[in-house]
This record gives sequence, structure tokens and C-alpha cells, in this order.
Amino acid sequence: MKQISAKTGWSRQKDERKAVEEIYKKIAQDGIKLVYFCASKNYDQEKLSSAWSGKLKDIPFFGMSGGDWWPGVGNFTGLITPEGIKDEGIVAMSVASEKIKVVIKPIRNIETDWKGESEKSLRAAAAGLNLELDKIDPKKHFGLFFYVNPGGDRSVYVEKLLENFYSLSPELLFTGIGAMTFDREKMKMAAGALYTNQGVLNKDDACIILAESDVPFVIAMTANYKLKSDKVFKCQETKQSTVGKLDGEPAAEVYAKELRVSVDDLGTLELPNQELLLSHPFGMTVGEEVFVRSAYAPMPDKKGLFFFQQMSEGQELHMMELTNIVEDTKKTLEEVKEKLGKIEAIFYFPCLWRIKMMQMQGVSKEEMGKILNIAPAIGIHGGGECYGGIFTAATLTILAFSS
Repeated sequence: MKQISAKTGWSRQKDERKAVEEIYKKIAQDGIKLVYFCASKNYDQEKLSSAWSGKLKDIPFFGMSGGDWWPGVGNFTGLITPEGIKDEGIVAMSVASEKIKVVIKPIRNIETDWKGESEKSLRAAAAGLNLELDKIDPKKHFGLFFYVNPGGDRSVYVEKLLENFYSLSPELLFTGIGAMTFDREKMKMAAGALYTNQGVLNKDDACIILAESDVPFVIAMTANYKLKSDKVFKCQETKQSTVGKLDGEPAAEVYAKELRVSVDDLGTLELPNQELLLSHPFGMTVGEEVFVRSAYAPMPDKKGLFFFQQMSEGQELHMMELTNIVEDTKKTLEEVKEKLGKIEAIFYFPCLWRIKMMQMQGVSKEEMGKILNIAPAIGIHGGGECYGGIFTAATLTILAFSS
């Protein structure tokens, strides 16, 4: 008998209740410990939350919605479904196992009291598993972290939360992603939504899932980049997610010079040169790992650079270059399979920038969908991924289970 059973289903129904009813018939099974769902932007949040609450009753569930149209990319929703990568609909997975326990806790008011609220939620989740945070076993315990991402400086709070989790429990490995949409009227990123048994979470909220699993699992990441050179750039005049200077010179000018282009070629805050910036992001090293530090636009004065992550004074960066997204994804999945043997379920947390990277390399959603569907799988392209205590971007993080 399998230690874990995963069932997936998806629906294109526009009506929230009809969609959830159709999906539930596909994922219903005995012993469900968690239901995870992902939805495109075009659903009413309260109706969707109510539909799942009414169907699942006491079964813990978590969901997120986001996506829509993005300038220069098109529809970045990218639902990972049993039938490939789709732009609209709802996809869900039920996970059943006698050897998995999960506790879901929201984190509210993070901009008001990020430290107190995140600690309270993590400790409450641990208490729900009768677990002490200093007794975490990384082979048995993991965390999922989700947040509402409206863009801007929200990444500063996200990284503070991850740092706080790490300080409270250094052995606890997290992965997860932000829920974001695009506001066409304001032409800017907007907040998506998160869903739990406790209702809709949005605006100033986040959520964690703490799990105890005797079923083997692996958390992995593929970044699709490699170091371009050993040259080091030191950050100066930093403030939250901006860098004013690199090695004493205006950051945008240093970056443009390294790429042998003009500063104007980097684009503007409203319309950045996505292909150029995605082809050559910065990276920082932590041990033997390299994590992406993405400059997403020059500042209005064309001197400094805006980043997706919180930047610190004196931080050392390397220039990176894009590699083959198909080969990298296949390689990472092969490594996961080598560790686990047969894979029974996969949660994918892909960055929306992967949609653009696929377009840049001529990779269709159909092709990538076939690569990802090696087992029951679910996911949605979002904004800002976490791996351990690191907040990154333009990556694919993976949680996979084996029997």
C-alpha cells in the first residue's frame, strides 16, 4: 500500500461552485490531509473561498490566485494542470497519507508587526504538531510560505519574515511563492489572494504551512543561470530594494557598461527591458549555491537600480547569464528522481519570469507542461520564491514526495 496518494483535477468552469464541484469529484479520496488549489484571477475571492469551505468541511486546505496579463509577456498565470500549462481555470490536488500531518496558520498585519506576528504563527503551527522549534528534523519537517505580493517594497517584509523563521528554527527548510496579479488600469503589479479554512487572506497577509512527514520528500530549486565571471560588485547607498552605487559608481551605469549597452537600453521603471535584464541578472553566493538578485528596472534618474529583493550595504554580487531553461528543468527533476525513486506528488512554485524566459528561448507552454508532468503535479506562476531562508526570483522551486 502506498504511503501517499495524490489526486489532481482542474476545471474551466466560470462559476465558482460549479468549478469546485467538478474538481472535487476528481480529487475525492479517503484520508485527505491537505488540499492545495491554484486559480486564475477571474474568480470572485469570497465565492471561491466559500465554495471550497463548503465542500471540504474540516479538511485543511490552502489556495492562491493570481496571474493575468503582463506587458511584454502576455498571460503569465501559467496554471500547472494534469493537461499542461493553462492560462485560466482552477487546479487542485488532494494529498492523502497516514504519515503526513499539516498545520496551516495565517500571518496577518505583517507591515505593522512582522516580527511578532510571524513568530506567533510559527509557534502556533509547531504547537499544533506538538513540536518544539529547536527539535526540527529536516528529514521529517518542512515549511511552505506564501504571501500576497503587490510589488514595491513588500519583498523587504518577506525577507524579514524568512530571516525570523530561520532565527527561530535554523533546521526548518521553507519553500513557497507570492500571489500576484496585474492591474491593467494602473499598469502595475497588484496583490493576488491566499485562501485557507479561515477565509481569504490579502493585502497585508501571509501564510505558513508546517508539515511533519514520514513520507520521503525533497525540496529543490533550479535557477536557470550560471556565473558569467568571477568579478565581484559591491553594493553601496542601498535602501530597502534599491542600490544607488556599485563599486562607487552609479549602479545603472556600471550594469550597462558591463553588458556593453547604454543606460537607456535598460528601459524605464514603467517599461523595463525585460529580455536584457532577465538574460543577465546579478547573483549572490551562499556557500556553494548562487541565488538570483534581479534588477528589474533602473531608477528614474537612470543612476540607481531597483531590485526584487532587499539589498544590503556592502553586499557582494556577481554577474550571471541565462542558461537553457529546458535542460536545467530536466536536470533538476532527474536529480529529484534519483533521490526519491518514484515520485508520487509534486508542488511546483515557478516564477512568472519563467513564462518570459520560455518565450525568449522558443519554448512553448505545451513543451514545458510535458516536462513538468512526471507525476501528479500542481502549481501557478507567481512572484518571488523562497528556498530555505532565501528570497529569490526567476526560479522554479519544487516540493516532491515519494512512496
